[in-house]
Amino acid sequence: MSGGRVAVSRHQAYLKGLGQHAMPDAAVHSHRFASLPVLLVGAVCGVLVAATLVLWAHYGTAVFFEIIAAGIAACF
Repeated sequence: MSGGRVAVSRHQAYLKGLGQHAMPDAAVHSHRFASLPVLLVGAVCGVLVAATLVLWAHYGTAVFFEIIAAGIAACF
């Protein structure tokens, strides 16, 4: 095997376009902006969890659950 190729024959499908095509631009661009909404949703969820823990620590479990139940009942 010369040149470090795995296939012996040049008729293999993955060797047909070898060296003729450049990598498409879509594969080169980063997906930084595509992950921004995911980051924002994660941040909002993190703030909600932190607020929940602070309220739980401040009011205790019984009062905390009464506040949550009253808030949910007010929505319906």
